[in-house]
Amino acid sequence: MTRYEKYTTTVVGSHSVPRWYEALEKEVENGTLSRNDMVDAQFRATQAAILDQEIAGIDIITGGEMHRRTNNRHAPPNAMLNFFWEKLPGFSRETRPRPITRKDPNVFHPAAVCTGPIGYGDLGLVDEFRMVARHARKPVKVTMTGPHMLAKVAWDEYYGDIARMMQDLAKVSRLTSRSLPSPTT
Repeated sequence: MTRYEKYTTTVVGSHSVPRWYEALEKEVENGTLSRNDMVDAQFRATQAAILDQEIAGIDIITGGEMHRRTNNRHAPPNAMLNFFWEKLPGFSRETRPRPITRKDPNVFHPAAVCTGPIGYGDLGLVDEFRMVARHARKPVKVTMTGPHMLAKVAWDEYYGDIARMMQDLAKVSRLTSRSLPSPTT
């Protein structure tokens, strides 16, 4: 296990997307830009996030999760959720509106529907780690949304028990974390 200095800094959460990000997504949806154009823009936004963190003096950085934000008008919470729901067996491709808070039922986000047992799927985190590490001059880490958030926000049509659902999500998280390298340069 890697040991770090007492006050090693890192980031929590995703990096802010540039103002032009949503406009480009709309252009892809309209067919004005290709999906490859958006992939290129996401890569450049990732490079900018890396540079921002390095200039700020952050010790262990991320890629900002830029590539996880795709066709998502409900980001950021759904960016971190959709990215993983789409890759995990057990979740259908269907989404349904789900209130974010009881205080205002008109504020919602599209939530995935769990229709079967949740199993391991390639979440792309090793590839993300390698890509960010290739462009960074500092140690790199990647993040994953936790089992509680993934389960709590989804519609459950299979388990009928959030604790069981979270246990299966925790197994996926554990398997994924074992495949990731420690933060390195």
